[in-house]
Amino acid sequence: MPTIVDILTDNDSGEPVPLFVKDSILYISELYGGNPDNKGSISKLDLSTGTKTSLSGWLSRLACWGGVVDLKNNKIYIVGESDDENGVLRATLIILDLSSETVSIVRHPSTGDCNELVAVALDYRNNRLIVGERQTGGDTTGSDYPNGAGLWVIPLDDPTDTSKWSRVYEDPDGSEWRVLAIYGDELWAAQSHGNSAKNRIIKAPLNDLTSWTVVESYNNNFIPGLSVFGKRIGYVLRDDSNNIILKHSTDGQTWSSITLESNADAVGGRLQIFGKYALVLIDVPATGELHVYIVDLDNNQVVYNTTLTGVHGGFNKAIIPAGNALFFGYGGGATTPGYIKKLEFDTKYVLELDVSPPNPSPGTTVTLTATLKDTDGNPVQGATIHFFAVHEIGEYLDHNTVEYIGNATTDSEGKASIKYTIPSDAKGKIWFRAVYEG
Repeated sequence: MPTIVDILTDNDSGEPVPLFVKDSILYISELYGGNPDNKGSISKLDLSTGTKTSLSGWLSRLACWGGVVDLKNNKIYIVGESDDENGVLRATLIILDLSSETVSIVRHPSTGDCNELVAVALDYRNNRLIVGERQTGGDTTGSDYPNGAGLWVIPLDDPTDTSKWSRVYEDPDGSEWRVLAIYGDELWAAQSHGNSAKNRIIKAPLNDLTSWTVVESYNNNFIPGLSVFGKRIGYVLRDDSNNIILKHSTDGQTWSSITLESNADAVGGRLQIFGKYALVLIDVPATGELHVYIVDLDNNQVVYNTTLTGVHGGFNKAIIPAGNALFFGYGGGATTPGYIKKLEFDTKYVLELDVSPPNPSPGTTVTLTATLKDTDGNPVQGATIHFFAVHEIGEYLDHNTVEYIGNATTDSEGKASIKYTIPSDAKGKIWFRAVYEG
């Protein structure tokens, strides 16, 4: 069974957002909303010692809602807003260089609080960031742009030059871009806008970010969640009968669904798919609770659920995977702390992967051999192993450059093998990954 442990009780900001884990360091954003001096920070938390250090310094009204990890360039791109030198809130991109742990702050000089950035996707295919604004209704001071609900494109070649940022689309209903995710050739988005049918899941072709299709919408104030992992995509919404429903698919066309709660008084959900499992967080501020579910997507059933208390009306924040664990933040506000928790899974198996020949050149056919053993070192026979090629990015399987190779079954020695031919036009690195979803 999984175990949930406390990682951080954050009294400095009250709204911590986990961003990435590397070498036992958890990088986080601490929003200004709970800080007595109205300041926020990009910080790191040493998981081995519990020591927290600000990397950016404490900046006036810095609020960063999430980030994406650029493993090709060893950077994290974080989106939000912050005060400029005149105390005017500007749409803000923060670039954290993981090599040097230095932070660059980029504020768009023609934006205001109404243009606060709340969602981001990393589009390697087109060498850009795609960034979404808050909903309409913010302070327009200092802004030359419409009042919220815009979608931006920021080129990765020079993200610090705000003259190259392009506001490519404005949602006609003024909805907020809560989550952005790339699935195949499409950009998917979870949107919200108060108590209306503008709370929805939509999608558009990556080559045309103005042609949006509504996948599903509901007439309530629930903030939907959305997640992509390899060939899987899923979202969580509250239907018009107040049922919390998780829907998931392996092709984006045929969907399975599972009802997690009925007659729910919840305001929002977060979702992270990892392998065949999904972690769902449901925020119920009326009772100060966060409901935690783990769903087996292959069998479409809840395999674990628990309730955390003390949410105090703060919507739960991002979920990030790291090894056999997930980190998530929740809670917080002007007078109450926020928390970061670690959900860790029992390790039952050890999976090793061998590539032969090593360091192959383009056009070479390699043999991938995975060996599965239990924690006592005994081989596991009859297990299905899935193989992936991850082009250019690194260790994550939640980007559109992941190629599913196929699967094989382990023999009496716990070994499963499959062949793969390196594309003749391959230019960058390729990582291979074997996954056992047991």
